[in-house]
Amino acid sequence: MRKLKLLFFVTFLCGIVNAQDQTFNCADMLNVSQQVANFHYERYNENYVVRKYDSFSQVTNSTEEKLMRSVLSASDLNWYNFNREEKVEKTSQDFNYIKKINADVYYFTLVNKVNFIANGVEYAVVKFHLYDNGKIYGFAESMKRIDNKWVTTEDYQITQLLFFMGMIDVKYIDAIMNNKQTDSAELNRIIEENIKNNNLDLNAIIFSMQNELSQNSKLTSILDVYRIFK
Repeated sequence: MRKLKLLFFVTFLCGIVNAQDQTFNCADMLNVSQQVANFHYERYNENYVVRKYDSFSQVTNSTEEKLMRSVLSASDLNWYNFNREEKVEKTSQDFNYIKKINADVYYFTLVNKVNFIANGVEYAVVKFHLYDNGKIYGFAESMKRIDNKWVTTEDYQITQLLFFMGMIDVKYIDAIMNNKQTDSAELNRIIEENIKNNNLDLNAIIFSMQNELSQNSKLTSILDVYRIFK
């Protein structure tokens, strides 16, 4: 496929990314003009395994991967809230189960990750699979860095990106990010329909996928078979 620039925005954030320097410049037509910079996509090595901490004293959350390990390990409400930007007074998390489950049968594999800076704040979305006693569940986690500590976040700016990372099979995410043909004619059509002025509009692709997935049975082949939301 021909070399394209990637048009990407997160809700009200926007930009055109150059494949070489990965720097965003906001489009003038948007009502909210915020600088988005340093967009980066990364595929983890196959079988990148994250296992539980032995105790809270080991926790720093200094990287996205260490936050994921802490999320996996949180075995009480204080630990759970330490990992979060939005604190809660109660949760459905089964802390006793997490305390008792063997780390050999309860762990994460990290799949891929996107990072970017929006309005001066570092964000990341990590796609991962939870292995729990032989069962596999697919999720994505959104996070931001606050004072050199990564925390999970529910910021509305990254809702669409969270859907994309959590629901779509990694090989199709790779193909879109690297502008390659896929084995899905339906996805290839969506990609081609959202190339304008030699820009690949990632946000429009995600929006089109969201709209069509409920109506187009052929497109469901791009979904992660382990996704938690069916």
